[in-house]
Amino acid sequence: MKEQFGETESLRQENKNLIDFQDNIPVGIFQTALDGRFLYVNNTSVKMFGYADREEMMSARVTDVYSEPAQRESLIKELMEEGQIIDKQFIARRKDGSFFWSVLNVKTLFDTQGNVVRYDGVIQDITERMEVQLKLENANQEIIRINENLEKRIRIELKKRQKQQRLLIQKSKLESLGKLAAGIAHEINQPLGVLALSLENLHDKILRKEADDDYLNQKFRSIQEKIERIRNIITHVRLFSRDQPSVVFEKVDVNKTIQNALSMIKVQYETHGIGLVTLYGENLGITIGSMNKLEQVILNLLSNSKYAVERMAELSGGFSYSKKITIRTFCDEYYIYIEIEDNGTGIGGNIMNKIFDPFFTTKEEGRGTGLGLSIVYGIIKEMKGDVRIKSKKEKYTVVTLSLPRFTEKN
Repeated sequence: MKEQFGETESLRQENKNLIDFQDNIPVGIFQTALDGRFLYVNNTSVKMFGYADREEMMSARVTDVYSEPAQRESLIKELMEEGQIIDKQFIARRKDGSFFWSVLNVKTLFDTQGNVVRYDGVIQDITERMEVQLKLENANQEIIRINENLEKRIRIELKKRQKQQRLLIQKSKLESLGKLAAGIAHEINQPLGVLALSLENLHDKILRKEADDDYLNQKFRSIQEKIERIRNIITHVRLFSRDQPSVVFEKVDVNKTIQNALSMIKVQYETHGIGLVTLYGENLGITIGSMNKLEQVILNLLSNSKYAVERMAELSGGFSYSKKITIRTFCDEYYIYIEIEDNGTGIGGNIMNKIFDPFFTTKEEGRGTGLGLSIVYGIIKEMKGDVRIKSKKEKYTVVTLSLPRFTEKN
């Protein structure tokens, strides 16, 4: 008898512990009948749905805790098809009519004949989690919106900067052409003079009937060469002065580019008593970028060298000083190098770190805008190259351009 009493007491204690566990667990536990009655609810379910006690909630219908009664029909249909519901989010209703987000897990229980007996489930209030998630989603959308606006503003600013850079480059070109105008005119006048003289001689020979076929062919070839030279100079000036897109990808022959630049200034520099020495490297390969812009770089650097040697001539009074500019090209495995060296006034060490700044210039007012070297730097960087300057005051300046080298096969 004592053993039976002890066993009963032990079972009672185990049941009490199980009920206490179910009531204290922070998840709602429930059992419902097929007709929509609650068969069991734990204390967490009671508190979650806002009822006064277990009896009050047990007297309610299951449909009372749905935001819409039709939801139960949908869930029952899913249970009949799947046998269970796992982690389904839905909006539940409290006794006072307020709603909250919940996650539901339900399993169908069958008897030995396979008939549905009841539905066992657990429910958890996830309103706080959903609010945090909603706030995070809103914050993420706001971040996306801010980023889109920022990207848009950056694109607009980049376009503005590209346009400004293009305008500065074009302005520098036109300034260069203005400085070269006299030299270009001389380049054209020289073949024009030869043309005039050739035509005069040809006219005299024809009048005296002394012009045989060999003489006529020779004169016509000479006249054609001079006309072609004038046409090339005019075409080159027109192409050089034309505005170019900011990004150009073409094969660039460095030696040919330098020769094109010199074709517009060589006579002018010789007229000013400046010795131009060209030392062209062989088998340089090519670089990629804009031939037109690289030519502008060469002209800007030569213009700076011209100013430096002429200023040095002024300072030396012209005695025992010979103005000289040397242009060299050479290469290694990875780069093509262009060196422009002059024996002019040089650059003082205290301003060396400012020479690439826009609008910085050491020239007298009205003789320079200070855009030359900043544009040189921008163009060479655009072509994935580099600019280095070495100078000694009143001795020399050497500007070295390095550009990526490719063989024709590349």
